[in-house]
Amino acid sequence: MLVIRNEQMQTMEKFALQEFENELVEHIKTFAPKHSEVIKDEGVRKVVRLGIERSEKYGLTNRGPVRFYVEMMCMFGSDFDTDFQLPWAEGTLNNEVIKDQTQRADILHDKMVEYLKEVYGPDDKYSLDALRRLSKAQPEDYNLTKQDFNNQMAAALHQIYPQKCEYLGDELMNVLIRRGIDLARAHSIKSVSGTALMIAAMLALGHGFAADPLFPWIESTLHDEAVADPNERAENLQRKIKIYLDRALKHLEQMRK
Repeated sequence: MLVIRNEQMQTMEKFALQEFENELVEHIKTFAPKHSEVIKDEGVRKVVRLGIERSEKYGLTNRGPVRFYVEMMCMFGSDFDTDFQLPWAEGTLNNEVIKDQTQRADILHDKMVEYLKEVYGPDDKYSLDALRRLSKAQPEDYNLTKQDFNNQMAAALHQIYPQKCEYLGDELMNVLIRRGIDLARAHSIKSVSGTALMIAAMLALGHGFAADPLFPWIESTLHDEAVADPNERAENLQRKIKIYLDRALKHLEQMRK
């Protein structure tokens, strides 16, 4: 009679998990090639491990649902599950009425499709147009001042990405601006342009962009000890984000040819 001891079972489970992790790493390198190119294999593996760990909190343990969860991280940011800009994601993941993980993943997928249709538009037209405007945006173009910053920032974001701003509505737009201001303060950024950058980046890259393993260069720039002035760090980040957006736009446009 074959007897499998607990230690053997744990070894088998560990091997299976490692095999799945390796498969996911290769899948994400195909699913998000530009992200993968920047963060390299080590960074992709870090994202995959984070996705496996976080998805388990929502009862997603099978290959398909976990793979979809990691894909969504690549699309909306690693912290998409807690992003106030994506209430449908957090609501579905935390819905205790949904017991089956495949059903949860299916509902999440359906809501994502609805969101993409409304916010990204047909063939991603809305998001691409917003990306073009954002890559060219300069704070001086929108007459941002400290005196009426919140209203001016809201108006600027509506010009850049009207569909997403309309989707969020006034209440969540106010949350976005407040949290962006708080994030700037947390990094000792006091300039109007630096604060605007934090808010715009949050809108474009997700609310956790400043510490997202998908964008390690953002975190390293914000904590660059070689640059003493936080406002100068924000200026450096603005230049890097512009390069990132230009490359992302070029890649997306080439995909649609």
